[in-house]
Parts: sequence; structure tokens; C-alpha cells
Amino acid sequence: MRYYFSVCTLITLFQLFWHGKQTKLVQPWRSPNQDWEQQFPRSRFLDPCKSSSFLDDIALSDEDASRFMLRDRTVRFRDRPTQFWQHWINLTNNTPTNISHTHLPLHSSTSDLMATSAARRSRRVKRAATAYKSRTWPHGIIPYVIESNFSSETKVTIMKAMRHWENYTCLSFVEREEHHESFIIFTEKSCGCCSYVGRRSETDPQAISIGKNCDKMGIVIHELGHVIGFWHEHTRPDRDDHVDILTENVIPGQEFNFKKMDPGEVNSLGEPYDFNSIMHYAESTFAKSNLPKDRTLRPKPCCPRPDIGQRIKLSTGDIRQTLKLYSCPCKQLSPFASALIETDVSHLFFHSVCGRNLIAASGTFSSPQLATDTSEMNAHLDPDRDRFYQNATFLTKEQPFTRTDDMVDDRRVSRRRRDLASAGGQAWANKSLHCQWRIIASSGERIELTFTKMDIVGAAESKNLPWNRAVNDICLVDYVEVRDGYYSGAPLIGRYCGSTIPEKIVSENSRMWIEYRKSVDSFSSGFAAKFEAKCGGDLVAERGVINSPNYPEYYPANKQCVWRIIVPEGFSVALTFTSFQLEKQNDCNYDYMEIRDGLDENADLLGRYCANSLPPPTKSTNNQLYIKFVSDGTVEKQGFTASFDKEFDECKTPDHGCAHVCVNTLGSYVCKCNLGYELNSDGKRCEDACGGTLKGPRGVILSPSYPNNYPRRKSCTWKIVAPSRQSIILNFTHFDLEGTN
Repeated sequence: MRYYFSVCTLITLFQLFWHGKQTKLVQPWRSPNQDWEQQFPRSRFLDPCKSSSFLDDIALSDEDASRFMLRDRTVRFRDRPTQFWQHWINLTNNTPTNISHTHLPLHSSTSDLMATSAARRSRRVKRAATAYKSRTWPHGIIPYVIESNFSSETKVTIMKAMRHWENYTCLSFVEREEHHESFIIFTEKSCGCCSYVGRRSETDPQAISIGKNCDKMGIVIHELGHVIGFWHEHTRPDRDDHVDILTENVIPGQEFNFKKMDPGEVNSLGEPYDFNSIMHYAESTFAKSNLPKDRTLRPKPCCPRPDIGQRIKLSTGDIRQTLKLYSCPCKQLSPFASALIETDVSHLFFHSVCGRNLIAASGTFSSPQLATDTSEMNAHLDPDRDRFYQNATFLTKEQPFTRTDDMVDDRRVSRRRRDLASAGGQAWANKSLHCQWRIIASSGERIELTFTKMDIVGAAESKNLPWNRAVNDICLVDYVEVRDGYYSGAPLIGRYCGSTIPEKIVSENSRMWIEYRKSVDSFSSGFAAKFEAKCGGDLVAERGVINSPNYPEYYPANKQCVWRIIVPEGFSVALTFTSFQLEKQNDCNYDYMEIRDGLDENADLLGRYCANSLPPPTKSTNNQLYIKFVSDGTVEKQGFTASFDKEFDECKTPDHGCAHVCVNTLGSYVCKCNLGYELNSDGKRCEDACGGTLKGPRGVILSPSYPNNYPRRKSCTWKIVAPSRQSIILNFTHFDLEGTN
């Protein structure tokens, strides 16, 4: 038999208990890239959606507005509508759309500021890249942060778009580090998809908004084009020579989006007008209707007219202009590449004179002298081909300059000249070369570099140093240099010349920089090398990121990776997954991720995961964590990305403040109470709990704090249980509750 007795006030005991239980006493754990929110307050955050004016998806600063020229005055600006972005969504399929809203025009007073005389305009060179060098990113390095509120699918799209730019230019998108004050933040704002043009500050971050339904790869590539420094192609000052603007078909109020830029604002760097540019409008952008007769842009070349407005990939012109804008070494594209680009952009930069970003999991590259024709550019050297070598001299971070008695004489130069001529290298004999390769692996991977050929010697009449040794003897003129990072200022691994092949090189990071210099009249054949991205390894750091091989692309078959994470003593390892997609199987025996509490496969198993569900946050009991990823030979998926951080157990300190029990969580802790008590609303103190289940022949029930007044906002429920066939007698001896009397 059961009898229930309840004293109710404003809320239930259950609600109060859980409210107190979940009280956080310190900041929750954050990934390294989320720290920007604490370091950079919103007042320093350059938000394009708060811009005073826009040109389509371009946010204009006051400086932009004062420089940009409009021929006609426009109405006063108002809030920018989010529906505007439907025309960008349709651009990914090259389909026109009807837009029945208004866009934010420039303030009429701004038009006055931007007025420029026709005489001044006529003196300017026809120029769509930014004309201001300060707007470009130093060394072509663009640090980034992706906000955590994006879905894993959108994050992958953003990463693929960045890789697309990296693959065909010398740009590097790198995860933001603490020393990066100027960086971009991928965020989702109310203004949809928008960005500033170029870098806007040396000390503050700037946002690139990827709005809802704008997370298509072509659109993200386009928005990144603005970040890099490009305006829309159709706004070039010379555009009237190439396209007609049919203003009668433009939605009223949107005409200013088709105005030409001030010649002083943009510079096309000598590149011709590019109908195929990813920065070009489609023919029906801002059209009154979807009918072909109502298109807003019409290319002048005819029969057939070129297609415009593609949102698929970078064009030949996009790539050439980027190479020029950022002064990429060896910017010239081979004729073979130019013919190839319109059908298959994926091989363009591979056939440049020398240097490129290498994103594949493995591959080969070489100095251009070793290629017999343009179709073999950057291909590995035939291992059976004979070469003439000399002793090598290496300069590494551990080894200072050294000298050698091995000198270059006329006989050896002559032999090398004949050898190069037979191999097709004579074309490079009288040319200097400066080449840069950037090997890009996934976060958490390392790069293994192996030189397969080495023949780097300076010219015969190279200038001698005071001690009468050729400059090249210490790798000052002709050399190949390897650095552990993404740019020329990264830590030096080694500088190599001569003919002895260096030992295998393994990076500490997921990027490697290789720079090759050849002087005029040097008849060396250069070098050839192969590389491979290696997953796994020992990660000794306070925080970091690990990805599955080839992430965000599908991981390869038959792969096994083991990471051993070690954080400083006194801390544990906190592991949090942000994306997870492995082959699904009930027992996780095909493709799987395994986490162990230690440094080897014999340590205690913390979890084994597969399929598509994010694994829960994991914490080690000490400063070590073992992670193993395995794929079989059949189904491949997108893989995973996870971040780790050193985790301190706040419960081990005497000042945690918990009255009874302290429970450590990732980046925080919570207080709990012993049986019969409940947590106070301050999240620390424990007080007598009311209610509960009572068993026994007799007992006493007291309201909270009796004989003192019971507290406010309290709910107590007692459940009295007696043996079967027995009744319960309840006798109130005191009763004083608030009532209507």
C-alpha cells in the first residue's frame, strides 16, 4: 500500500536539483580556434554585415565608399535583406532567378564623395584585382577560424573551397595561431554571404559570412575571391568593351550593382577580360524575370556567345591574376597548361614552370631542368638517366656553414652542359630560377620528404668568398631549402646543395616549404624528390587538431594511423570530435576509431567508434592518450576531425568550493551532494533534501527547515511504502502553511 504526501510551492524539487547540478563554475572547454572571441572583443571584430553600404555581396567600408565612383546618385540606404542570397544559390547551377526585393545602395552623400572627373578616368589604365597592396595578405598566408556553429558538412565545404584556391596558386590558408592578429572568421550572419575585399586590418580579425543556403562550394570559392582581393569581373573599367548592361531589365533599385569601378580602385594586372571568371555575374543576375529576354548582362562576342557566371571552379584568368597579385615565383604557365585549363583545371598549376601547392597524400616533384618537355614538368626524374654529381654540402639548423675543397672546374661544367642538353635542360641553362613548393597535409599528419636526385652546383665563374672558396660551396647561391611550416619564415630543416642525397626528412607539422634557387649560367640539373603524408605519430603539445588521412576528402583504404598524445605533466588529455563519418557496422570491425587511456594498445579502452554519430568528449586519467584509426579495403568515408587540449582537474585544488563532492568535466567541474542532500542554487553548498521514499513501521516527516519557516520555491514529495495488507496512518502534529485566510 502506498500513500503520497506533498508540500508544493512554486517549482519542483526535481527542477531545482537539476538547475543546481548543472551550474558551471568555470568557463567550458573551448577549442584553440575559439579563443579569438575572448582575445578580440566584438568592438574590434570587422563584421561585413554592419557595413554602411554594399555592392552585391561586397561589404564596403567608409574608405571604399569614398573611393568608389557612381555616375548616378542613389536613394538612401536601408537594412540589407537576407532574401538577396537566392540569386547566389541559383548561380551554382547557372540558373537565373527573379529577385523581388531591394538591395542596399550607397548613401547619396557617399556618391558625392566618389565622384571623379572624366578627364581623370581617361588617364587611368584599364584595370579587377585590388589596386592597393595593403589589401593583400602578407606572404599569401591567410589565417582562418571556422565558427563551431556550422554543421560538419558546411565545414567540409569551406575547407574544400580553401584547398581549391591553394591547389592552383601560391596562397596558403592556415588555421589561426596565437600570433595571428589579422585573420578571417567564417561565420553565419543575417546578411547572408558577404565579405570585404582583401585584408582590412593588420591587427583585427574580419568576418566572411556564409549564410544559410549559401554553403555551396562555388559560392564559398567566390566569397574567398573577395577575401583574397578581387572585385566582380563585370565592374572592371573596360567592361563596356566586352559586355552590354541591359539596365531596362534590372530590378528597380539594383542598378548600382552594375556600375563600373573607379580605375584607381582595381588593377587587372594586364589580364584580359575573363568571361569564365568565378567572380563574374551571371547573365540574369538581378533580372526582373527568369525569361531569356530579360537578361541583364550580354557578352558582346557572338555566335556563340560565351557563358558567364559559373560558380564551379577557378578559371585560367582567375589563377593567372592571383599568381600575379601575390607575386608567386615562376608565374608563367606552360602552353600545355593553358590548353588544358578550360577542360580540366585540376592540373593547371602542376604544369607551371616550377613550384606549386602539393595537396595529394603522396607524389613527386622536381626542378624544371629534369623535365624533358612541358608535359613532364615537375614529374620525377627517370632513375636510369645518368647524371654527374659532386660531393654535397648541407646547411641545417644544427650545423653551421662548412667549406669543401670540391670546386667546379671547366671540364665538369662542360660535361654537365652536354648532359643537360641531351635531357632537354638546355633551355634553363641561361636562366635563373626561383621555385617554391608547399606540401599540405591534413592537421595531425606529418610529411616525409625523400630526395631521389641531387645535383645543385653554382656557375663556373661564381664569385669567391674572402677565403677563396666558391659561394656555392656553402649553399648561398644555388640550393634547395626545406622548412617545417607554411612559409619562408618557418623553422629551417636544412639547406642543401652538391650531389649527395640528403637523408629522409620528416616534418613536425602538417605543412612543409621547399624553395629552390638556381643562378644564371648554372648547368646543374637540380633535384627530384618524392613526398608522402604520414598519419599518426607522437604529438607532444598543449593542444592541437588531428584529422583522418586526406580529410576533408575520403580517407584511403587499408590505412592504419596511431596518434600518441602527450600533454604536460599534471594535466589530462581532453579530446572533442567536431566531425565524424566512418563506415557503419554494428561491431565496428571494418573502419573504426579506438581510444585508449595511455600510450599503447594495451592501455584501458575508453571507446571504439564507427558510423556517423559524434563520439562523446573523452578525457584521459593522466597526461597521455592513444588514438588508433583503421580502414579496411572496401568502403571509404569522409573521416573525422578532432581537437585535443590539456585538461586540468579543478577538483584536485582546495578552492573548488564544493561542500560535498566535486566532479571534474571537460574544461570545468560541477558540485554534487551526498544522499539526503540537494545542491543549493549557488552550485556549491548542499542542504537537507526534502521528500523521498520512506519504509518502516513508523517515522516522522518534517517540512524543510522546520521548526523555522520553510524556504521559498520549494517542492517536496514523500512516498511512504508499507508492507502488503497494512494501512498507513498519517497524524499531523503541526500545520502552518500560507492560505487564503
